[in-house]
Amino acid sequence: MKVTFFYGRVKLSEVKKLKNYKDLKGTPDHTLINAYVKGNGFLSFNNQTPVLKKEEVYNKGGAVTCVIEDNGKRVIATAYCSFSDNFNYKRGRDIALGRALKRLYL
Repeated sequence: MKVTFFYGRVKLSEVKKLKNYKDLKGTPDHTLINAYVKGNGFLSFNNQTPVLKKEEVYNKGGAVTCVIEDNGKRVIATAYCSFSDNFNYKRGRDIALGRALKRLYL
């Protein structure tokens, strides 16, 4: 069994462009969530070459995606963090993993 996690975080610079960003609530719009490598920065591409760019991360909102591959079967599950809560990697991983395992064994 192979388990992989992907993180999506919100760039502080993008959130600050929004009117009343301090009052944001609910799940972040998918256009605000960017691929993020924990501790290294946001992932982007320059002529099809992956590039990590350090930018300040907004501490609220985000997503964790879990991919499980087992015996030729692949399941994917995502846990979203709302703008009302501080992003927590461990909690997001636990929720996404639980959802993926539930789908794997249904």
